[in-house]
Amino acid sequence: MTYSREYLEKMNAEAISRCSPKHIESVIAELISTASAQAVPDAVRDVLAERRRQVEAEGFKPEHDDQHDGGELALAAACYALACDPPHGRSPNNWPWSESWWKPADDRRNLVKAGALILAEIERLDRAALRASTPADDSQKGGDEPLLTSCAAARDGDCTHAKCPQLRDGEPTKTGRYCPLDKHD
Repeated sequence: MTYSREYLEKMNAEAISRCSPKHIESVIAELISTASAQAVPDAVRDVLAERRRQVEAEGFKPEHDDQHDGGELALAAACYALACDPPHGRSPNNWPWSESWWKPADDRRNLVKAGALILAEIERLDRAALRASTPADDSQKGGDEPLLTSCAAARDGDCTHAKCPQLRDGEPTKTGRYCPLDKHD
């Protein structure tokens, strides 16, 4: 059975949208863990070498990649992964960058580029998650009040502490739930 390019592009876009970065990362990790150090497949070595080339030769270091937080790296990877036709000189309609950066080659090379771009996007997502989970220095958040370890509210549940979780969540007005730090009997 043969599928049209449009159908495959639509199905691939739907599959990509359902794939979480954690899932992609776990698949890659599983592939790497099953290969012994001496028996790393050429495909894995080629993707890693291309990623290294992108960083060293093109200058696409983490700081640069972090600027592309709108899914451009993943979209570029999808464009290369779907570039099955011989190079025709024009970039795809959904290519995220200037046409001068569209450099398709043979099918295998396009897939290697796609793999390296996927790796770059996973690395970018990991850095963003790390930044989001790392608490900022309290002095940079503004306000002189320390973070709460216990409820600062009066017995009636009203709190005016700037970092009160109930104020952040719009509580108790929203649901009647009081501060999760409340230690009153």
